[in-house]
Amino acid sequence: MSQQAPRDLSELMDRLVTLLLARYMARQQTISLVNDMVEVDVEAFFRELAYRVPQHEEELMTIVQ
Repeated sequence: MSQQAPRDLSELMDRLVTLLLARYMARQQTISLVNDMVEVDVEAFFRELAYRVPQHEEELMTIVQ
């Protein structure tokens, strides 16, 4: 995946948030998907995602570390 523009990142974030909130994915699937998606400002991406899906904050911050 190439460097994403902010608008593209927002669209990806919207889709990921929808999947997380619907609980369509297992924990490992979530981690794999997010790892594949991120090639931009990793920390900012995960902070925004954790804000929008707070029930996954712990797992998301673990990925950042």
